[in-house]
Order: sequence, then C-alpha cells, then structure tokens
Amino acid sequence: DTYYKKQQWTFDDVENFVYQKRKKLVDDDDSLLYDALIVMINGHGNSKGIVTSEWDPPRKGDDAATKKRKQLENAAINIPGLQELVSATWHKQMQNIPRVFVIDACRGGIGSGSVDVASRGLNSTHQASLLCTVYGNSPGLTAEEDANGGFYTQCFLEEMTRSETENATLLDVSVNVKNRLRLQSNQGQLCWFEGDFECGRFVFASHGWGAAAAANSAADDDEKSMPIPDYVRVLRACGLAQFVSAFEEDGWTDEHIGELT
Repeated sequence: DTYYKKQQWTFDDVENFVYQKRKKLVDDDDSLLYDALIVMINGHGNSKGIVTSEWDPPRKGDDAATKKRKQLENAAINIPGLQELVSATWHKQMQNIPRVFVIDACRGGIGSGSVDVASRGLNSTHQASLLCTVYGNSPGLTAEEDANGGFYTQCFLEEMTRSETENATLLDVSVNVKNRLRLQSNQGQLCWFEGDFECGRFVFASHGWGAAAAANSAADDDEKSMPIPDYVRVLRACGLAQFVSAFEEDGWTDEHIGELT
C-alpha cells in the first residue's frame, strides 16, 4: 500500500486516496459491504479546511504575483467537498450508513480556546464549551421556505414545543426535526449539527421541569416562574432527564444533591 505510513501528502494524494479506498466499500456487484464508515485525518489545517504538505503560505516580502500564485496553489482541502466523495452522490447506498469524519487539525490561528472561569469554581474551560449550532441543511446547500417561513424553522419549533411534554433532549429533538424536515423538503434538506456534543444531552423547556409539570402547566400559571432545582440540572447535564418525574415522585429535593452527584 503506497499510502501506509505516508507522512507527506499533496492535494492530489488525499483525493486519490479517497477515490482508491472507497472502492473497497463495495463488492463486485456494487453492493455496500459495510454498515459504517469512519475517516480519520491527522495533520495541519486552517479555517478553510485541511492543509497539505506542499502548503507554502504567502510571506512578508512576496510580490503581488507570488502572493496570488501561492493563494491559488495552497487552497485548503474543503471538508464538505471531501465528504461529498463518500456521499450518496457517489453511491446511493451510502445514505443508509453513518459516515463519521474524525479530524485532528488546526481550524484557525488562535493558540488556545481556554478561558478563565474561576468564578464558576473551575480553573479554566474551553471558550466554546456547551456551544453548538444546528443548521437547516448540510454545508453548501440552500434552505427552502414557504408562506409560513423557513422549512427548518417550522419543523424545529414544532418539535421543540412537542418535546416539552416528553422531556426530550436536544439530540432527540434534532433527530425528529431531521425526519420531519426531510419529508417537508422532499429530501432536499437535512438537520445539521456542529459544536459541543454535550449540548445534545440537555432538555430545553420554557417552563416547569418534569413531565408532570409540563402536562399540568396550563392549569398553573405560576409554574412558569418556578426556579429549576439543582438536582434537576444535574440529571439533565448527565443525560438522565427522563428520570426527573420519577425523582419528583420520590420526593427528591436539593438536599439530596450530594448523593445524586
């Protein structure tokens, strides 16, 4: 294998590697052989994508022509473009298996995302901790709308409203939004998640905290202003929001927070 232990990669090397290796995903009858694909990339990168070994950035002292030439020659490998090579565009059965890209590379020039959070009882944390973005389509594609607004917005609001009575996590909501959005857009849009995956473990509700509270909220207007107990926050942060109602029925209070933690 010419790629085994290879350390110097050009733009063409990366592209040819994907073209060559993806052939191993199917048999002689062009049927998919695997139920998942994981692509791992460890190397250099910038805000635009993966940087190859031949990368030679413009430097101070370069004339205008040299800078322009380097900008053209040193285009980063676009991640969405790389993902497209193993998408359903290449083989229709790829839409049925998860494809995970694990990328260990710089995404810009800032040295660290660490910030001081001593006020929260910690020495430091990452600046983007518990930050995520959920898009209404995958990179490079448009989003549709009608007289009622964007398709994605409609689906998201409907599922968020429904989730309050089910203690659904953001991940659960996003999966439901994905299925609803694909139908509404005739498979033209896909719910797309980027950011801290831990956000997906949280339950978002506009009032109350348990299933019983959500179900009875219409009968109790004061409930909307009720503070969320710390033990409920712990359950949510641990991805155990489905047990909130059971804990309420057992008479749990914040006095049990130490035991729960």
